Amino acid sequence: MTLIGHIIFLLLLQSSVLLAWQDYKDYQVYELTPRDSSEESLLRKLAREKPQWDFLGPIRWHNESTVRVMLPPEEASSLVSLFDSHQLRYRLLIKDLSPLVQAQRAENLRSKQRLQLPHIDVLAAFYTHAEINAYLDSLPERYPKRAQVKQFGWSYERRPLKVLTISNGDGRRNKPVILIDGTVHAREWISPSMALYIIQQLLDNYEGNQELLQDYDWVIMPVVNADGYEYTHSESRYWRKTRKPTTDPDCVGTDINRNFAHEWGHDAGSSSDPCEDIYRGERPFDQPESQVLRDILLQYSPRLKWYLSLHSYGNYFLLPWGYTNTRFTDSNRYS
Repeated sequence: MTLIGHIIFLLLLQSSVLLAWQDYKDYQVYELTPRDSSEESLLRKLAREKPQWDFLGPIRWHNESTVRVMLPPEEASSLVSLFDSHQLRYRLLIKDLSPLVQAQRAENLRSKQRLQLPHIDVLAAFYTHAEINAYLDSLPERYPKRAQVKQFGWSYERRPLKVLTISNGDGRRNKPVILIDGTVHAREWISPSMALYIIQQLLDNYEGNQELLQDYDWVIMPVVNADGYEYTHSESRYWRKTRKPTTDPDCVGTDINRNFAHEWGHDAGSSSDPCEDIYRGERPFDQPESQVLRDILLQYSPRLKWYLSLHSYGNYFLLPWGYTNTRFTDSNRYS
């Protein structure tokens, strides 16, 4: 094939990939400003009753002054009418989400072409699960004394779930562990990027950060929800859950963050409805991804000193517990 033929083929391939992706045509984003706890409660109620309304982030008016909600075009008039009837403050932030989604998609594909795998630029592009795994697999060869990759299991769609351990290579065994995971929620692309940035700082910039490895081993899992994350790259940018089917044939996936056993089943903050984004599953740990994360935490629990799960959206540093406002034991240390 000639050079021109290759260029035409790549252009056609990129166009087909873009067209296969949900474009969110005429989806709108509204910014809401709850003024007190009663309006906050109303928004929480609507979040439960309106699964088509995608509230982007927690509804906490005392932490954030505004709340954003994304919805399909057929729901816009209903939202405006309801908010007007309750005299809620709101404004239309994005009239059509499609150009922004398509622009991000196209720019991401272009950015990734600047480097050849396994080399990546975490500040320039968002990488797929397969690309992230290829990068992880390259690290033990580049840093044989300081990087180790282990597969802990499989996702529902049989994607390998891998974990990287970083040390300073001094041979000391059983150091305390700092454990970090990312991409529990599929659409939060900045989460795996942050995990990869930490990896690069600990390995590529070892001289500047070696004190962080002197007394600790770092265990990092950039992608927990591999199937959902891949789905956001190939099909639907704002998919959140896993991809395992549920009891409802029309609704796929479970929120891994609501699938853990501790205090499982609370209706405040989770749902028994498979069609909701906060669906907790039929029972605790009924998702292979949550099982893998559980097994990792149990394996390192005797040495575990700090566990951080990377998420977006919102400027929050969240401490236990998620199901109650009661502070956990010794919480004053973290105030």
